[in-house]
Amino acid sequence: MCGVLEGYGKGDWHGNLKIRRKTMQGRLTERAVGPAGGDFERVFGKFPIAAFIADREGRILGVNERFEDELACPARPQAGEKIWKYVHILAEDGSRDPEEGFSWWQRLLGAMRKSPDGDSDILRLGAPGGAERLVAIELRPVLVDDGRKEWILGVVAGRDEMARLQKELEAAKASILEHNRNLERKVEENLKEIKHRNRILEELSITDELTKLYNRRFLFKRLTEEVHRADRYGTPFSIVLLDIDFFKKVNDNYGHQAGDMVLYELAGIISGSARAMDVVTRFGGEEFMVILPAVEEKNAFHFCERLRKNVYDFQFAYLPEGIHVTVSMGVADYPNARIKDTDELIHAADMALYKAKETRNRTILASTVQ
Repeated sequence: MCGVLEGYGKGDWHGNLKIRRKTMQGRLTERAVGPAGGDFERVFGKFPIAAFIADREGRILGVNERFEDELACPARPQAGEKIWKYVHILAEDGSRDPEEGFSWWQRLLGAMRKSPDGDSDILRLGAPGGAERLVAIELRPVLVDDGRKEWILGVVAGRDEMARLQKELEAAKASILEHNRNLERKVEENLKEIKHRNRILEELSITDELTKLYNRRFLFKRLTEEVHRADRYGTPFSIVLLDIDFFKKVNDNYGHQAGDMVLYELAGIISGSARAMDVVTRFGGEEFMVILPAVEEKNAFHFCERLRKNVYDFQFAYLPEGIHVTVSMGVADYPNARIKDTDELIHAADMALYKAKETRNRTILASTVQ
């Protein structure tokens, strides 16, 4: 007897068996295979995978040498013998149940009727001596005698074939896993690049192109935040509105390139005079605004006077030596009984600046303007 087999379900090598089975089926239909199995032997005798052909009742019509090896048959199967003589199913307790001897054949035969490509199953072989191994068996209908008769072509993948297929499967899985890891790395790199570009775009959207200070968009966002914070916690803050005195003369006398450089260098002076927590922005044209968190109006005045001196003492690159630039500033703070919101706060600083521009190179507090 051959070894004993137990139903074990389908495996991942089903597709590989199907490819080989189609090749074999193509060869078989090119010849007339008689019950003696002579033509079958000539076609499949040296084929590298086990094969057999049987009728619908499971009677063997022919097997190749590989079939005998894979199922460890003690003697060559004879034509007319039942295929399940060499393929048996174990009972649940591990013993061989003669009544279940052909159940795998009936199961596969029934499934084959529902699929034009045939069907396959994975069986566990309980070989003599207690060793176990897996075999995969696939059935395929074959029409002969001009379609008047149907035989069953079976192919069997035993230990060596299944080991090879399993090795191929593991290699494919490893390749897919590595491919997925590469994709994940690429996606992660792309996400980092997208985040980096988004940060750049965000910075550009809130940065003045010429001075590299924050622009009006960012200014109003921070002003709104400071007003809300002051309303909630009572924390004061001040704003300084600064304007360059006689800036039109700089452009007229020394050119717009010199004017641009004055704006750029002035931005550096203001930033250098401010604290890290202060917000320095270009308000528009030759005007700048500084937000001074946690600073009341009287203390903001000291910041402005220090800044005014720093500007006057600075030698601007595009201006002749000895030509000084001066600035005028208006200061307002919040919370303030006279100021209700952001617009009124800016208006108060603007009125103070307007007063300072009457004499220029001065700092005026909003609280002193009637």
